[in-house]
Amino acid sequence: MAKEVLFEFWNTVVGQAITAWDVMGISVQFETPLSRTEHDSNKDGNTPSGEPYYISVEYGSKELVVTVVFCEFVPNPLEGKKVLIVDDSRVIRIMLSNLFKKEGCLIHEASNGAEAVKEFSRIRPDLTLMDLVMPELGGLEAISKIRGTAPHAPIIVLTSTAKKAEVVQAAKFKVKGYIRKSVDQEKLIDLAKNCFS
Repeated sequence: MAKEVLFEFWNTVVGQAITAWDVMGISVQFETPLSRTEHDSNKDGNTPSGEPYYISVEYGSKELVVTVVFCEFVPNPLEGKKVLIVDDSRVIRIMLSNLFKKEGCLIHEASNGAEAVKEFSRIRPDLTLMDLVMPELGGLEAISKIRGTAPHAPIIVLTSTAKKAEVVQAAKFKVKGYIRKSVDQEKLIDLAKNCFS
C-alpha cells in the first residue's frame, strides 16, 4: 500500500512538472518502469532489477536524464536496542558483541550469572543473551532472579550443552529461544529480531 501511495504521489509531481515544462517549451519524456524495462530488455537482453522511473528533459542541445527508484524501507528492529551478553568466555562475548554492534545495538557484558543479575538491574536491557554454564551463578539461576523483577524480558539462552532438563527449565522461564554453541549467527540474529516483531 505504501508503495502505491508513493507511486501516485510521484506521478502527480511528475505530471505537474511536465505540464509546466511543456508551457516553457522544454521537451520532456517520461517512462514508467514497464516501458523502460521492455526497452532495455530488447536492447541488451538484461532486465534491470527494481522499478526505476526515467525522466528525460531536453533543452536545446542538452539532455538531462533523471532515474528514480522506489525502495521500501524496512527498519531493523534491533537498531538502538540494549543487549546484555552474558558468557564466561571472553572470546564468545567479543564475537557476539561484534555481531550485535553490526545491527546497531548498544552492548553490555557480564562474565557470570551474578554479574548478569546486577547488570540487568542497572541497565534494564531490551534483550539478554544468557550462557547456562558459568561460575558463581549459572544461567538458569540468573534467569530465575531476573524473572523476579522482569517476568517478560526477552532472554535467549546460549549453551554448549543441550541437556533436556535445561531445555525444560529454560522453557518454564519463558525464554525466547535456545541456541546451541557454536552459534549460528544468522539464526541468532533472526531469533533476536523476532523478539521485537
